[in-house]
Amino acid sequence: MRYWLQIFLTGAAVVYCWRRGGQPERAAAAVIPAMYLLDLMYHAIWGQVTTYDRVNVGHLVLDLAALLAFVLIAVRANRWWTLWLASAQVVAVLSHFLRGLTSVMHPWVYAAMTRGPSWLEIVLLFVGTALYQHRRRMRSMLLPRSSARS
Repeated sequence: MRYWLQIFLTGAAVVYCWRRGGQPERAAAAVIPAMYLLDLMYHAIWGQVTTYDRVNVGHLVLDLAALLAFVLIAVRANRWWTLWLASAQVVAVLSHFLRGLTSVMHPWVYAAMTRGPSWLEIVLLFVGTALYQHRRRMRSMLLPRSSARS
């Protein structure tokens, strides 16, 4: 049930970003579904079993690729939320390294650290796009309209 809720919310965020967002919102909205598709391909090739008692190298590679994409978006965008988006992905990436460094980490902690940031990323997509829309509305209210008389 959690998986399908996340898929639904991601789909809603992506549609909203593509319809109402600017370039950074759309770029971020392309990365997240790409992560899901690549994850499906990964599991189709190497099996459906995801273990959290050791480092999941496939997920590490996917998370690193997403981090690179989010950092590139954040560096080019004039948006604070893209920095938070990249920071959330840093948590997911670091969780893989922490899992490799310690054997005392409970598998649930590793699972929460790898999965949890994706929920924040969905929220950030919604919030970032809503803020972009708000800025556009405010800008259009403050800028004078050209009159047909002049």
